[in-house]
Parts: sequence; structure tokens; C-alpha cells
Amino acid sequence: MPTARLLLVRCGCRTPADRHLYHERVTPVVLGELIRAAAGRAGLDSASLPGTVPVELVHDLDRSEYATPLALSIAGVTATAPLSLARRIADQLLDDPTFAQVDVAAPGFVNFRLTPGARAGLIRGLTRPELPPADSLPDLVNWPDRVATNPYYLVQLACARMHRLARHSAQIDVQAAPELLELAEHRCDVQVIRQLTQRLRPGPGLLARLSRVAEAVHAWADEPACSVVPVGHAAVQDGHRARLALVGPAITVLTAGCHALGIDAPERI
Repeated sequence: MPTARLLLVRCGCRTPADRHLYHERVTPVVLGELIRAAAGRAGLDSASLPGTVPVELVHDLDRSEYATPLALSIAGVTATAPLSLARRIADQLLDDPTFAQVDVAAPGFVNFRLTPGARAGLIRGLTRPELPPADSLPDLVNWPDRVATNPYYLVQLACARMHRLARHSAQIDVQAAPELLELAEHRCDVQVIRQLTQRLRPGPGLLARLSRVAEAVHAWADEPACSVVPVGHAAVQDGHRARLALVGPAITVLTAGCHALGIDAPERI
């Protein structure tokens, strides 16, 4: 994403009553389909639209959560300025309860934030990543020393930390509550959900992708405001149970990623 100044269209701020008006299971593909449908409602010929609409993470959460370059990709075909196309698409997205805020950025990106309900739907829509088996990938026996700067180790450590949270919560009988995931609205919650629900693609970029997942998981686990289990004798709150519902998906993604990298997915380190 470029660092161009955001050009505000307008925001669709959802109320608590709107939180259940979202797709129960959301995926990046579903988000792309919603954007494609919005482009159609904006009067764009379906023949000019790609079959799959790309949805990208916006790296700076202060700016937005996600973006699509759809307007840039079809500007030439439609002979229309990309910024104008982006505004037309953004206007149509504002009426969809999946989106909490929509704006555009030069030269033609549509940026958006999801409602808490839609963000929870991303986790509900998460399935085990389809990656090649470990024995089809290069052997990684010649690692550098296991230090904090070793990305393989950081991924393994994130996996082990999530298993530890799962064990600890079971010991004190804290039950996960996926139906409360909308309560996970802290910045670190949002970031870990974004990273967990991005597709893992086999290839040279897999380690970098998993490193970003691991970094988000570590930041989330370190954030006191995002605790999964109560501290000391504090009572279990809905927020604990909501965040515990993120631990299982994190284990799923990190385990699949470790296996695809040809390394162990440890439950303890």
C-alpha cells in the first residue's frame, strides 16, 4: 500500500444493533465477492471485472485494516480515472453491514475496516490451510542457532505459547466462547485476526508470511489488555472467553505452517 494521504469518502459507523448483520463465515474470498458485487451495483460491466478481487492487508492499522486495488486494475479497461472508480465502489460498500468504515486513497485504493461481527466471521470461516506435506519441502536441518532473531524459532515459539495458553485455560476451566468474538476489539486482537486469516501460500514467501503471523501472536500474547486467562484471583470475564476462541485457530495455522516449513510444531519449548 502506498503512503498517500487518505481521501475520505464517508464512514459507515455501525451500532451494536448492527453487529449480527454480517456473514456468519467470512473469508478473504467472500470479502472479494462483496467488493465485486459492489462494483456491479456501481454500474461497472461484469465483463470488465476480474473473477477474483484481491484484498490486501493495510500495514498501518491507524489508516485502515484492508484495501483492494480493484479500481486500479480496471481503470484502463473502463477508461475511467481510478480514483473516481474507487469512490463509486466505496459508496456501494457503505450499505453492507460487513464494513464499519470505507474510504479511498490515492491513486485508487478502496480501504475498509470490518465490523466486529464480520471480523469474528473471519475466524469462524478459517479452515486448516492447504499446504504441501513436509516431506515434499526442503530439509531444514542446518539452522542457525535458536535465537530470537531466528524466524523459524519465532514461529515455533508462537505455536508453543498458544498451546500453553490452551493448557492453562483448561486447568482453570476457562471455556472458549466463539460467539463472543465480537468483543475482541483491541488493536492486537484485530492484528492477530488479520494475520491468522490471510492465506498461506507455499513457496519462498511462506516463511515471511508465517513470521508476520508469529509476530502478531507474540504481540497479542504479551498485551495485558488481551489476556486469555484472568490474573491471580480475578474472575473470568467474557473478554477472556472471547480471546480464548482465537487460540485454537492460532494453533491450527501455526501447526500447518510449521509442517509446511518442514519443522516441528512444538506444544512445549
